[in-house]
Amino acid sequence: MSTPSQNATVLHPVLKQPPILTPGQLTVTAIAEWDHGCNQYFLHARNITAAQKIPLIAAGFQDRLVQGWYKSNATTLNALSWDDFVADFHAHFLDDHWDQTLRAEMLTETMTDNDSFLVFVRELELKNTLLINTPCHFSDSQLRDHITARLTDRLRAHVLSDPVLLVTDYAKWKRSMLAEDKLWTTKRLAEAKILNDMRDRATRAFQKPPLAPRTTNSNVPTPASSSTYPRLKTPALTEPERTLLRDHQGCFKCRKFYAGHHRDACSETLTPDDASKAKKVWEAGGSKARRTAVAAVNVENTSQLQEIPESPPTVNIGAVYASAFVGAIGTDDEDTWDSEYVNTPLSTPHLILSASITSPSCLSDSIDMLIDTGCPVNLISETIATSLNLRHRPLPTTFNYNDAFGGGQKSSSEWCRFAVVTTDGTYTSRSVRAIIVPDLCYPVLLGTPFLDQNELLVDEHLEARHQLTQHQDLLRDIHMNVPPTAPHTSTQTSPATIAASVRSCVELLAFVASLKDEDLAFKTRYSDCFPDDIPHLDNLTTNAYHEINLKDANMTIVRRQYDCPRKYREASKPC
Repeated sequence: MSTPSQNATVLHPVLKQPPILTPGQLTVTAIAEWDHGCNQYFLHARNITAAQKIPLIAAGFQDRLVQGWYKSNATTLNALSWDDFVADFHAHFLDDHWDQTLRAEMLTETMTDNDSFLVFVRELELKNTLLINTPCHFSDSQLRDHITARLTDRLRAHVLSDPVLLVTDYAKWKRSMLAEDKLWTTKRLAEAKILNDMRDRATRAFQKPPLAPRTTNSNVPTPASSSTYPRLKTPALTEPERTLLRDHQGCFKCRKFYAGHHRDACSETLTPDDASKAKKVWEAGGSKARRTAVAAVNVENTSQLQEIPESPPTVNIGAVYASAFVGAIGTDDEDTWDSEYVNTPLSTPHLILSASITSPSCLSDSIDMLIDTGCPVNLISETIATSLNLRHRPLPTTFNYNDAFGGGQKSSSEWCRFAVVTTDGTYTSRSVRAIIVPDLCYPVLLGTPFLDQNELLVDEHLEARHQLTQHQDLLRDIHMNVPPTAPHTSTQTSPATIAASVRSCVELLAFVASLKDEDLAFKTRYSDCFPDDIPHLDNLTTNAYHEINLKDANMTIVRRQYDCPRKYREASKPC
């Protein structure tokens, strides 16, 4: 079923004629503009009585739904007053609580730092005009309180000052807020202009060509450490720039805002080379490196687990959420500087196995499991083990482990058994045992016992886990996107559909019977053309069935030509 592609609009080019309501979805704004156009028409047109208003206005309805509504209820609608007609129009084509919905939208709007006070207030006032003559309409005092609560921090400090609080008139209060917002915007633009001028002057100074070396006597030796070209001097700060640095706690030496030190304690010297490097880095638009979160545990006495191979007495088990480290590599050969961003091999992402846990008691959904080649035991979170209803078995002795960052000693006294199944079901691991710990960075941590027991080969370069006997890459298989199968839904056939199907079958059988009757009638009518004594085709002669005389293909067709009569020859001659 098609829906209106756009909202309805109001056209009113001639004030002495009824406004036109175009086809489309009726909105609160469109109905308000249409009501205003109708009042303008009543004001400029002459000799219009109250009984003639609604029939004349109905002539401007172009939407068929609105036309059908009016035609179906013309007698009742024509007897209403204009205000009652507009109220009935709202009730029929708008939602039941459209005024409360619009008021809720106004209450949720908040001014941001990039918004202008004039634009923010104007949008609220326009929406408030749509609520006139409704219980949800904001008065001037209510609208002022709502705007005050939704202002930014810079304007809220001004609106709560004593001079502004003493202003009772809404229009004067709004003009005061507009003046403050304009003053802040002007100051912000001036500071931005100063910063742009500083950058432009520094850029022009650094882009000047080097001066030619002075001519000296060739007999006088030149020190090896002396430079042929004079050193460029950083441009001096202007008074507005000094004021800007003072306001933002900047350093006059390195010229950085909020540097945390002064000129005397500054160890950095701003040079043209530093400015050129900073400019190239700024133009390259490098991204910030994300923080690296580390979670690790220190395991002691792993041999305490029953039937688990012995391991060193102290083993570090860690998991690092790594992110690409971005750094700048540059060369400072002569007058060139090259800056580029490269990915360093300081950290690599973990290989996560998305698979399901299966046991005699459950089959879980797909969860993320961390494969750690440096962990001598398998670990599982206590929350996952409890939610999957895995059987908790007691350890012979308590399993103690320490936090790698000095968080204190922790212990565990239970373990469980489970198997791992890939999401596509092509691989199922052998049953492995894992220690249940309270806190873990991943739901399941698969260590070297899991890799050894299932004959898995680790390839860090290719980021793969190969099964040696089945020659299968587990991580590649689980990344296959298998489209979900649509669930089968049983539908109940309605009685009307069943009756239609039976009728269609009956009509088809009747049509086949009529064809058989017509076939028999034609055979009876032309029975003389089909006598019973005609021999079968197998009993006829095979050398000739029927003689058909064809024209000679080699015969020449004689062409005849007729002369034009004499009386028509003169007329056909060209002039």
